[in-house]
Amino acid sequence: MWNGQKVMQVNKEPPLPHHQTLAPSPYLRKVNTTIYFCFTSHFTDIRMSSESAPPRPPLPQGQMPPQAPTPEEEEEINFPKPQTDEPIMKAAYDLHVEAQKWSSKGNDLIAAAKKMALLMAQMSKYVRGEGGSKKGLIDCAKAIAKASDEVTRLATEIARQCTDKRIRMNLMQVCERIPTIATQLKIISTVKATLLGEPDAEDEEEATEVLVLNAQNLMGAVKETVRQAEAASIKIRTEAGVKMRWVRKSPWYS
Repeated sequence: MWNGQKVMQVNKEPPLPHHQTLAPSPYLRKVNTTIYFCFTSHFTDIRMSSESAPPRPPLPQGQMPPQAPTPEEEEEINFPKPQTDEPIMKAAYDLHVEAQKWSSKGNDLIAAAKKMALLMAQMSKYVRGEGGSKKGLIDCAKAIAKASDEVTRLATEIARQCTDKRIRMNLMQVCERIPTIATQLKIISTVKATLLGEPDAEDEEEATEVLVLNAQNLMGAVKETVRQAEAASIKIRTEAGVKMRWVRKSPWYS
């Protein structure tokens, strides 16, 4: 109804057809691309992490992971095995096998015996001409003699504290042979060293034969000393003051 007032009519623009849309600006297109890239990257990371291996379960309570061997144990593990034509190496290996039954922790006798086996294995290489020098052979013999003195001292101390007369006498008899054989080893090794590289092969061969026999006797005496010392340690009173632990050695990976 017209009441005398003038009504202004606003002309509205017609709506856009359904098939027409506004093109997005370059800025909005760039923002949308960045959002899509971030979303897909995050989703990919989540999917990859979910497909990865599950975490390692903890060890049972009270158990510790195995520790790698010490350098000394590593050297013992890698002890060279003898060939059929290596009598000195064979003698060293036999002592090594006997000493390996026991842990050297808290047992100086076993530590000295293991050291002697390693030194004798080194001497075997010198005698066969596998590296080293004349001085190296002589120094190796001196080191073996020094270690043998330690074995004799410790074995004698155990024998004196042993309460079993028979075991005590057996240990004393076998360990008393060691110093004499070790002294002979130093002398023969010096002779062998002077003949290395000399044209007189007969003298060198003879020196080698004597050295082989001496090395076998020494390693055998120390091996038997280890056995007798372990038996004598059982017959020692606690109050005697001899502190030497005889613990069967287990592999480091067990």
